[in-house]
Amino acid sequence: FAKSSTLCRTSSEDECELKEYCNGTSGECTANQWVMDGHPCSRNTAFCYRGACQTADKQCQDIFGKGAKNGPLACYEEINGQRDRMGHCGSNHSGYQSC
Repeated sequence: FAKSSTLCRTSSEDECELKEYCNGTSGECTANQWVMDGHPCSRNTAFCYRGACQTADKQCQDIFGKGAKNGPLACYEEINGQRDRMGHCGSNHSGYQSC
C-alpha cells in the first residue's frame, strides 16, 4: 500500500473535482470526491454541480455541441422578457437555436 497522503488520483481539469489521496490502508484509491454543489467556480461566474463547473458555455455545448458559446446578456433579456416558457432563441427541425 502507498503511505497515507500519497496522491492517488489527480483531479481532472475541472476545478470542482478534488484530488484523491491514499489512506494508507487500502490498495485502491478512495472514492472520487467533488466540492459541494453550489460552490462558486470559474471566477465566480458559475457554480459546481456533481463535480463539474456548470458554466454557461459548457451548458450551451452540452445542448448545441462543441464550439457553442454563451449568448450575450441582451439575448437572455429579450427572450426571457417575452416570458417564453422555453427561454431560448428559437428552434427548428433539429432542436433549439443557441443565442
